[in-house]
Amino acid sequence: MVSRAASWVSMSLVLATLLSLRTAAATAQLNADLTSPSDAAGGPFDVSPIAVVIAKGQTSSSVVVRSSGGESHFTVGGYRWTQDESGKMSFEPADELIFFPQTFTLSGGKTERIRIGAQGVDPSVEHTYRIIVYQLPPKIDPGQGKRPSIGMGFSLRVSVPIFVEPSNPKQAVDVALAVVRGDDLGVDVAATGNIHVPPSVVHVVATDVNGKSVVDTKSNVWYTLAGTKTHVDVPILHAQCSQIARVKLDLQDMLGRPLTTRDVTDPQKNCK
Repeated sequence: MVSRAASWVSMSLVLATLLSLRTAAATAQLNADLTSPSDAAGGPFDVSPIAVVIAKGQTSSSVVVRSSGGESHFTVGGYRWTQDESGKMSFEPADELIFFPQTFTLSGGKTERIRIGAQGVDPSVEHTYRIIVYQLPPKIDPGQGKRPSIGMGFSLRVSVPIFVEPSNPKQAVDVALAVVRGDDLGVDVAATGNIHVPPSVVHVVATDVNGKSVVDTKSNVWYTLAGTKTHVDVPILHAQCSQIARVKLDLQDMLGRPLTTRDVTDPQKNCK
């Protein structure tokens, strides 16, 4: 099994959100805000590590928030995390996710450790969450005990993936060619084990009947959560579609280590 901690090196995710209300309308608003393209990295604080695994046998873990600016107020939200084949994420409140402190204040150069755990979860499967650290505007006092809610502004947000491992973790991954279309190659990455597949890179090499290279390109693949698949469209020129007779797919982690490979000798094509 590839070292999962090393697979997160150089991966940083920064997302935006608004809330933790229990109504369907509020959850829909949360999902829209968390996946908003306005999310941005940077700012006068950082969170480490960039991903957390609560391994089997462990009851908790933690992240550290470090402030490099002036005095800042923070609040923390925790959400259950799922996503569809396109990588679009969905979030909902998660009562089983325990984290503290939920509000704190830091001055420049100071740190705060946020402890994280989950209780009462099914040990046969991996559970996936997001801890989101919000830097509050100066006018909001975290001592009021307010949780993130609709209408509350945030200066910055940083989101950290949290993975609660099952009692018997098994990572398995498959890569498949869905279809060769006029303008792209459709590739599916499936997490067939009971834990997720970290962000990866799929190397696509397509050749013609004479073995001459037609397409040679790489595309990034988002997290693939356990029991799901992620679909990636690899752009090609329309003129290349009909020339393709064979496709080789190599999936690697972000450090270039092989995860799996697939050789497709009779690709399904739709070159209209």
